[in-house]
Amino acid sequence: MLMSGSIDFSNKMYTLNRSSGKYDYQKEILHHEGFVMNIIPNMNGTGFFSAGKDHRIVQIDIEGNPTMEYTGHTGAVNSLSQCSPNEFVSGSWDGTAKIWDVETGECKHTLEGHSHAVSVLTLPNGITITGSQDKKIRLWFNG
Repeated sequence: MLMSGSIDFSNKMYTLNRSSGKYDYQKEILHHEGFVMNIIPNMNGTGFFSAGKDHRIVQIDIEGNPTMEYTGHTGAVNSLSQCSPNEFVSGSWDGTAKIWDVETGECKHTLEGHSHAVSVLTLPNGITITGSQDKKIRLWFNG
């Protein structure tokens, strides 16, 4: 399965055609009210996380249905990273990163300290790295 996002506010879903080795278009999914800015697969294998300019993150199952919405950012969500089946991290134009509980949709922590858009990367050891247009890189240690 493959998912794309677009400035037309849509995600598009594709599945691998094993006989041709190419991806076949399946359907268009409309769950955002602004540009789709980032998509990552859910490491649980149950679908994708889609981040948008509408300040929201939507978890989408493999059928294309929204299963959870993560809200709390006050700017476009431009970056996502997941390194644990139980949580993922988002970065936003609001200058923050947020750590989310995958199952409950709860924001577990807000990582503050940047003054511009934030990109995120979470490492297998639990360290989250944030980089920003403010020319700063920060390391956040879990626990």
